[in-house]
Amino acid sequence: MPNLEFINGPIPYPVRPEVTASFAIPPRSARLKGPGAIVRFVHSDDLPPPPPAGTASRYASEFWFDANLLLLVRRQAYDELTKQRSEAKQPMTNSLASLVGLYLRLYLRESLAVRKNWKEDFESYVTLELRPDDQLYALVGPIAEQPYYSPEDPRHAQAAASGVGLSGGVTQYYVNFNYPPNLRLARRITNRVNF
Repeated sequence: MPNLEFINGPIPYPVRPEVTASFAIPPRSARLKGPGAIVRFVHSDDLPPPPPAGTASRYASEFWFDANLLLLVRRQAYDELTKQRSEAKQPMTNSLASLVGLYLRLYLRESLAVRKNWKEDFESYVTLELRPDDQLYALVGPIAEQPYYSPEDPRHAQAAASGVGLSGGVTQYYVNFNYPPNLRLARRITNRVNF
């Protein structure tokens, strides 16, 4: 987990109202320092083209979470699925790696409150490693509960009537990589890794 140094006052860049609304409580302004890492999901269908050399990574989007959560859930998935595989009366048809990936996507969609129409699926993730001398400016706080689909999505009414929603609750980091002190760190975002 990155070290957090909370800042008195607002974050030093503009924040859209829908960003603030994505937090369960008012977010706090902070500088994230290493050692530690943050992660975000990506899908090849919604990636912009590669940027010109020397500019921010095309993976430099706004919403991130702690890399330790990904590692913890991956370990939990592996342990649970390995146990189920050893106790199963018939062999599992899918590989352990594909089942772990599915487990990760289902678990993290719920706890990160990623609406289905925001990202139909996520196949991979990117990481930003923070070194001890790094400072990344972010808003920090727990993710707000979300409906499974956005209200304007035709599938929303049925999901809402069924009580289907996404609990959120995990700490998220909102990072604006257009803010000059954050921009240089965007260049260190890794290439995507598949689940």
